Amino acid sequence: MNIGSLTIPSVWAASLLALILAALLNRIFTDKKIGEWYWNSFFFYFFIWKTSYIFFQFTLFLNMPLSIIYFNGGIKGHILALVVLILYLFFIARKKYPSIHEESIRIFLFYLIIYQTVINLIENNRIEMFIHSILLVCCLFLIKRISNQLFFLFLLLELLILSYFGSLFSIEGATFSTIGLIMLTLSKNQYRRRKT
Repeated sequence: MNIGSLTIPSVWAASLLALILAALLNRIFTDKKIGEWYWNSFFFYFFIWKTSYIFFQFTLFLNMPLSIIYFNGGIKGHILALVVLILYLFFIARKKYPSIHEESIRIFLFYLIIYQTVINLIENNRIEMFIHSILLVCCLFLIKRISNQLFFLFLLLELLILSYFGSLFSIEGATFSTIGLIMLTLSKNQYRRRKT
């Protein structure tokens, strides 16, 4: 994606738009501001993923320090960032931000579906974008009644769409599945708390 002479990877543009739009839709449809855990999670992920380049490509970084602007830690950095994200969500955010138990599945669905819609719009995949848009409308319609079962259904539908148009066994599919299961686990903690 080009903005003037600046080239921005479509994944970054879609991620940033999805991050902002998911928080905005959450605010509109629930009248609640999203917890700080949401913003912190993305900051930690991005920071670790981007700076892991130094760790994995130390010699290259020493020769060209500004290369950190253009490069990231790749798949190794992505996995490291996911591990840090999981640790943050389970050991810090879960205790510091009780709202995470209520918000996790809703905001992840918003983010995931908006991300898929935007990335396919940017990459000019109209049919896939249209299908994700329909799923987003359905999600918005049911958002007040979202349960773990509905979340799991929407996640499976997203993964089905992803596998139909691409590969389920990609880094993207694995990432969404992993984070989806984490959000489901965080949400189940809320259900257990209500029962006791």
